[in-house]
Amino acid sequence: MTNDSDSQGLWKRYVSRRAALRAGILGAAIPGILYVAKSAASADAADGDIYIPGAPNFLELGYGWPGKDANAGKISYRKWSDGLDIVGAGTTSGHRKVKIWDDLYVPGLLNLRAYPADPAVAPTWTAFLYAKSINGQTTKPFWKDATGTAQPLVSRSATLVVAASDASPRSKLGADYVCDGTADEVEINAAIASLPSRGGKVMLSEGKFTIAAPVLIQDKCVHLQGQGPGWANADSEDFDVGATVITAAQAYDNDFITIRSSDGAQANIRKVGGSCVSDLKIYQNFPRTSTSAHGIHVYGDVGTTWCMTIFIHRVVVSGVGGIGFYARGSDIFISQCEARGCYSAGFWMRADSVMSHVIAGGNGRSGTVEQIYLKGFCAADNIYVYGGERGGIALEGGALARGCALTNFFIDAPGHMGLWVYQMEEVTISNGFIRGGGTHQHGEDSQQAVVIDESNHVTLSGVHVYNVTGDVAAKQMTGFDLRKSNDVTLNGCSANLSLRRSVRLRGSEYCVISDCHFTDSGQETDNTYSDISLETQDGIPSTYNRVHGCNFRNTTVVRTKYGIQEADADQDHNIYHDNYFDGNQRTKAIYVAGANSRAYRNKGYVTESNGTATVPNGSTYVEVTHGLSATPNAKDISVTPTNGLGNASKFWISDVGVSTFRINVNTSPGATTATFAWHAEML
Repeated sequence: MTNDSDSQGLWKRYVSRRAALRAGILGAAIPGILYVAKSAASADAADGDIYIPGAPNFLELGYGWPGKDANAGKISYRKWSDGLDIVGAGTTSGHRKVKIWDDLYVPGLLNLRAYPADPAVAPTWTAFLYAKSINGQTTKPFWKDATGTAQPLVSRSATLVVAASDASPRSKLGADYVCDGTADEVEINAAIASLPSRGGKVMLSEGKFTIAAPVLIQDKCVHLQGQGPGWANADSEDFDVGATVITAAQAYDNDFITIRSSDGAQANIRKVGGSCVSDLKIYQNFPRTSTSAHGIHVYGDVGTTWCMTIFIHRVVVSGVGGIGFYARGSDIFISQCEARGCYSAGFWMRADSVMSHVIAGGNGRSGTVEQIYLKGFCAADNIYVYGGERGGIALEGGALARGCALTNFFIDAPGHMGLWVYQMEEVTISNGFIRGGGTHQHGEDSQQAVVIDESNHVTLSGVHVYNVTGDVAAKQMTGFDLRKSNDVTLNGCSANLSLRRSVRLRGSEYCVISDCHFTDSGQETDNTYSDISLETQDGIPSTYNRVHGCNFRNTTVVRTKYGIQEADADQDHNIYHDNYFDGNQRTKAIYVAGANSRAYRNKGYVTESNGTATVPNGSTYVEVTHGLSATPNAKDISVTPTNGLGNASKFWISDVGVSTFRINVNTSPGATTATFAWHAEML
């Protein structure tokens, strides 16, 4: 709201600059004089206008004109039956004039009408200038054309301005539409509809827009832009000075901004291509029941391939349904956005989407969806996710969709799985950190930091998991869980302080775990779980997998049963080599159950040994301690005589056991004894 001096200043600017008024003044018979001819009193009285009766009459604007009446600066009032007559004091004739010698300040409406000399001819134009409207709210200037249609004094077509009810007077003065704080989508949608057929820009002023139905962008390319989201107050309806907020009443349970076609046709949905929503905040702090209502919602799921492009930039969504894209074949770009405390997913993206520099916190309050949900053909980088009722980030393809990249992310204390990849192919995940596992439980296998589920050709590099915990002992707290997935690679990853396992393979084949670090797994129970376990899932064993170049460490006490464990003989054809197991190790570093699985060159797990042995005089055998970490097969042991065997003529091995084997001769060798060199190696 402005004070009187502000309004006078506004008046002076508009009097001097507005073309419509200036044209009327300069077109008069005398420079600076605007002649007004009286029309029928009944017509003027009916619309409540104030006018100057008489013929001819004039209103003189300006100071110091020659011939001015000495008493014109003194104004008295007299009621006439057909209106209010403003008369210069001291004048009694039919020619009346009012002169303004300095500033003109009008607290209400000034209506200037110019009529031709013949009162029977309709007026050609009427100019309205508002300094203040009733209740002190400043509005915009406009003029009425010959048809009586209001037109803005400054014409805009492809860029329109909508002012909030609590916007500044100056913002309202320059706006094309002014909202009243109730059902403000009416004015915003009217502005969008008024744009040219191919679209344009609707600028929202600072302030709060309260809607009762969605803001609708359809069948045209529109940039809906506010003045900023007010980053410092994302959890509240309060906002920084200059921010733009779209909110709704308590009973509202619908989209806030909808982008779609009018009929679902491809031709019309393509027209929204290039649309953008930017620099605003969408907020609602009331309970919701619909998981399909969103802060920003893009429709367009048609059966044929097509393409459009949507941009979302510097938008904060809080307490609503997040940002959702359900348009197949779309190109979506989201950058520098935040979703906090949303009822469903903070970001729900489908097909050909790119997300960069976004924050998602405390979303998924319905408990049915992760905070960020990417469905096929997506790329995301520089992502921060924290808290939430369910999971952190989900990548879902469906029917093994191909292509997704996630990099530079941080997931902090998710309520369910930190990162979930489901039915995807050709996925790369890199440079990420997942901390904690939250406290909310959803199903038998919650609290997995990373889950690769029914997916193929997935590569994780530089992904680090820390302190995977939970609040229910029956749940499976695991760092990396590979379920019925093939050709998965973990390279340069780590798991520290997992409650049970660092890595769990269930029904997964041809997976490679290399150059990874696993520290202090098994925090829940001593000597029960293993750092890496291979198991059967739905009748599918974990086979043809390889673990190499990894470090397994316990820095406190023995807590895990094995470093690597095959659950049973069905887990076969696996290879474990060149790994390091520290001295504070489990019952055994590696437990091999499959007949064709192999472990070799592992520090802390002996698979190769050699030595010498002697069958003494008077005996026909010698027990040899092989020192291997697992029971070798007879074929893994070779024995070579180093003398003539004395009285014996032949030798063989037998009784191969967990720690020893026996070298036999057919008769006592006598005084010369029988000496041997032996070598044991499990290949």
